[in-house]
Amino acid sequence: MKIRICAIVLIFLQLLILISCEQKTNYDFDYIIINDNNEVYLQSIGDYQEKTLTIPSKTNDGNLVKGISDEAFSGNMTIEKIIIPDSIKQLNTMAFSYCTNLKSVYIGANVEIICELAFAYCNELQEIIVDTNNEKYESINNCVIEKTSRKLIAGCRSSIIPDDVKIIDANSFVGIQALETIDIPESVIEIKTHAFLECENLKEIYLGKNITLISTAAFLYCYQLKIYTSYSDKPDGWENEWNVINAKTEPYIYAEVFWNTP
Repeated sequence: MKIRICAIVLIFLQLLILISCEQKTNYDFDYIIINDNNEVYLQSIGDYQEKTLTIPSKTNDGNLVKGISDEAFSGNMTIEKIIIPDSIKQLNTMAFSYCTNLKSVYIGANVEIICELAFAYCNELQEIIVDTNNEKYESINNCVIEKTSRKLIAGCRSSIIPDDVKIIDANSFVGIQALETIDIPESVIEIKTHAFLECENLKEIYLGKNITLISTAAFLYCYQLKIYTSYSDKPDGWENEWNVINAKTEPYIYAEVFWNTP
């Protein structure tokens, strides 16, 4: 009789554990339908509290999840690792912005659009991996690079810009407080607006000798920045406000430039 009671108690405890786990992982994600095929974008992750999240490929109703909506993860302070499956095609603007503890992102083989600011202000992000079968993008040195154009579209605190990159895109390193020094290789010919916006601890940047364009405010609000370049003067293609670092004052404040640096 005692053995039977113990067995019943054990089964009851196991059921409680299963129910508890189900409640813990059965989070209420929100989706938005994007077309007549009932394909959806993940719009909100609700109260998800786990450190690792694999984006669902399908909803509970069987709809295919094809993208991540604007700001879907924005402000999440729990998730440390995100796995984006092959079913996902698009990451919208600021999809993962301000995820203050996000450290690692895996981007699946079929992602074909990564919008601006997707990883903005993710200061702890140190690993970005793109599936090797992705036809549009690749990851090198924790940088996301568009294959055809050799344009760097997203970086993180551990990024080292590869020496075949041609363009550093707008908003590619926004709000990464851990960045202190950046070397721009000689392959780079353009640095776009707000490329390093609000990297407030960025102290030194070394510019390659083949840059034909630096857009306005490429280093805005990098208050401590000093710029080193082998040029003897500003090239014609660099816009007039290229090195402004504080636009909240009158007159503007500009980064100190050390010309003729070998």
